[in-house]
Amino acid sequence: MSIDVSKSKRAPKRIARTRKVVPPKAASQETSDKEATREALILAGLEEISERGIDAPSLDAICARAGFTRGAFYVHFKDREDFLVGVMDHVLGRFLELLGSSGDGVSSTANAVRLFATAADSGSAAVHAGGALRFHHLMDACHRSDTIGDRYRLLIASAGARFIEGVAADQGAGALRSDIEPRRLEGLATAFALGVTAMIELGVPVHAGEIGETLLALLAPRHERA
Repeated sequence: MSIDVSKSKRAPKRIARTRKVVPPKAASQETSDKEATREALILAGLEEISERGIDAPSLDAICARAGFTRGAFYVHFKDREDFLVGVMDHVLGRFLELLGSSGDGVSSTANAVRLFATAADSGSAAVHAGGALRFHHLMDACHRSDTIGDRYRLLIASAGARFIEGVAADQGAGALRSDIEPRRLEGLATAFALGVTAMIELGVPVHAGEIGETLLALLAPRHERA
């Protein structure tokens, strides 16, 4: 006997759930507002750190200076440690991004070395004795916190990877001596940057521009060094 499907019990109709549709402009504005809030909290934190050191500022003080509540703070950061990572990203990330590429987006060894040297000699290096985020404070934070230390090392490694790409390209173009592996030159450049920063922090007289040009002279192709 055949079964008449049309007369069998039908499944109940599903009620379609209405989903709030956010207009593109509204969504864009919401994202912009969130970014502005996060930026304001980070800048307020930098001001507090500049005045009181990296450990002293409370979350309440940071929020009050930024004009937001703790609730707004926790929308963007899990805790104080996460906030310090955000501050470090703000200070170092953009600076390292600048060092990692030239105007046309292609890494350049000479460009990176000279940009850092100019910033160091002018007092505008990312982590500087006269800045809000002091180098020795950052080193101490990295030592005490695996999260901060891992993030700092990742930032340096990321910049180093871009630097290696630039070295390889410059060697291929004949702009740098080719008898040294790019990885070794990256290690030398990292030591140069961290060494100069530490000397500035200690108050040791240093001319980063002169050191940078000496480094570039040593890395020049053999015919230019002759």
